[in-house]
Amino acid sequence: MPNAAPKICNHVGCFKLTDPNAQAGSSGEKYCPNHLGNDVARKRAESKRYDRFRGTASARGFNYQWRMRSKVYLTDHPVCENPFEIPFHLVPAAEVHHKSGGQTAGPTMTRI
Repeated sequence: MPNAAPKICNHVGCFKLTDPNAQAGSSGEKYCPNHLGNDVARKRAESKRYDRFRGTASARGFNYQWRMRSKVYLTDHPVCENPFEIPFHLVPAAEVHHKSGGQTAGPTMTRI
């Protein structure tokens, strides 16, 4: 089988090329030799870095009013929306999400 072209390392900020001769499915084809190792610990650390800039749920608009409105919406609409119009597709709704367009006169919500 011919060698694949080297790809850029998946580690954030690293532009080194990966080893094209690494076994398929191993982390060797995703990361350069400097960043091989425990993928779980790396993802956890990157997730923590992201969460520092993300803000709290309340800061992102999910405050007491949002929780109460979403409970009312779920009570009024207990079944998930069916965007693909699959016949007899009834699944209990568990979460409410903002629709694109934000909140104008009232909450713009969709259930999933």
